[in-house]
Amino acid sequence: NATAGSVACCGTKDSSLGPTGRGQISSTVIAVRLVRADGQTAHVTDRDALRLIRSSYGLLGIVYEVTFEVEERRRVWYSYERITLDRWPETGRPLPPPDGPEILGGADGFLGFLLPYRRQLIVERRRVAARHRPVMFLDAVRLWLRTFAWMSGARPFNAQLRLLPRPLRRLVIAAWVWALDHGFLKIFFLRVISRFASYRADAMIDFKRPASSYFDFTFWAFPVSRWAEIVPAYLRFCERFRSEHAFRPALPTEVYFIRRDDSALLSFSPEEDIFTLDMVNWSDEEPAAWMAMNRAFNEFAARHGARPLLNQTKGLLPAVARQLWTPAWHALANARRAADPENRFLTPFFRDILPAAGA
Repeated sequence: NATAGSVACCGTKDSSLGPTGRGQISSTVIAVRLVRADGQTAHVTDRDALRLIRSSYGLLGIVYEVTFEVEERRRVWYSYERITLDRWPETGRPLPPPDGPEILGGADGFLGFLLPYRRQLIVERRRVAARHRPVMFLDAVRLWLRTFAWMSGARPFNAQLRLLPRPLRRLVIAAWVWALDHGFLKIFFLRVISRFASYRADAMIDFKRPASSYFDFTFWAFPVSRWAEIVPAYLRFCERFRSEHAFRPALPTEVYFIRRDDSALLSFSPEEDIFTLDMVNWSDEEPAAWMAMNRAFNEFAARHGARPLLNQTKGLLPAVARQLWTPAWHALANARRAADPENRFLTPFFRDILPAAGA
């Protein structure tokens, strides 16, 4: 659900593969052609200029041609592990780091499904296969099951659920959430799918409806060095919000493990590897409570040294954005003003969160 122009100048996310794996798709961009605010075209290939373009979010011009560096097609082994997060604090030891043997487990990358109300982490480990070969039949079946889970399990009820009275709808949702938390995810990933091989590109989910009709999510990137501090604090945040507002997200929190990547000016991993905490919820359930939780989470993340992804962090208010301003934010704001003095490309969102002149 993306275009070449958007991934060239906006942030993206997925877990990196290998210790030198890239952190964002824009890092593969080696040339861009765009229409500037004055109507002239520009062909950008300079390294420093590309670093700015990769975080421009359309503020410096309309991208109409992109050249990407070729990436090798990789065959990847996927396997699953369930980790109970309480077992370390009970012994007085900190949580093991995400790149250690307990979580990454020697793999080249992972995607985690954090169950904050069960204090468990289901890890989808990803290992680059030693050699290329055709995908076997059972692997293809398991890949199909994984795709089906993303397409239907993330939103098992759509139009049908909206026909129910609200009290009954909330009961149905609560039952589904209970099933996810108390074993369905564990059974499905650890026992039904278990392990399979697929080419990486084939494992990407091509949603048949707009993704927003399945679920909504928000994004923050946290430094790996603070994992043992931040994850327990996040679990407490989720419990506190549920007790105070009688609301919790319907789906697990996604945890991506992404390697250091400073190829974009506003990269979310410029100094060290990061992990994400992506809260996920059905898109049209309790919208006011969901937005309130987004905003509370934004304040939590900013206090804990996290970085946003400006096209995927929801409910980002100017007061929180000001806490995040770094020299890179000021550099983008200054470049935008120089390239577009009449504000032809400036949207209300960026007007409110970017540093103003002299700020």
